[in-house]
Amino acid sequence: MDIARADISHKSVGLYYDVLSRFYWIISLIDNKPKFRGVKISKPSKSDKVLCIGFGIGEELNYFLKKTPYVFGTELSGEMVRRVKNKGVNALGFSKADTLNLPFKDASFDIVYSAFLIDLLDTAEIEQAVSEMKRLVKLGGKVVGVNTTFEQGVIGRFLYRIFFVVRDVFCKNMRTRPIYASRFFDCAGFSDISHEKVYWGVECVVGVK
Repeated sequence: MDIARADISHKSVGLYYDVLSRFYWIISLIDNKPKFRGVKISKPSKSDKVLCIGFGIGEELNYFLKKTPYVFGTELSGEMVRRVKNKGVNALGFSKADTLNLPFKDASFDIVYSAFLIDLLDTAEIEQAVSEMKRLVKLGGKVVGVNTTFEQGVIGRFLYRIFFVVRDVFCKNMRTRPIYASRFFDCAGFSDISHEKVYWGVECVVGVK
């Protein structure tokens, strides 16, 4: 199946999530399981420096903080950042930032993690985002991405059609759609790429630099 275009800029996605932030805890009831599975797959150690891109209302930040104190985060949504600050999350630093041009030096992190982020971006922006994540990890470090992907079979194709209809009627600015993330990791030139299914229609892809 072909990857659908996301006909919205990543900056517009941030504005949309500003509005969605007050209700995002409802979405988290569904997507926390694959998110936390992705954190486990990343296998953070006590000394690892971690960047969580698109941290939402902070669940992944808190989960990483159980493993290492060296946790940073960025978000497209300024309102998400405000809510996480109000919750008193003890990450070393988190802020609103451009996913395609992150404010960190090359090779700053052992792990760069995102969940349900790159599948929001338009195709060309996915390539930019994955390359930017690779820039930030140290040699031997990992970029870990949890994202929606394609399920095979007649039932899977039927459910995707229903998903797109519902999304376009009720959530016109939420451009999440299934992608083949491994293709973009491969284009970024990672030395080793693996992927694991973590939920129905959701995979975790790991690229080692």
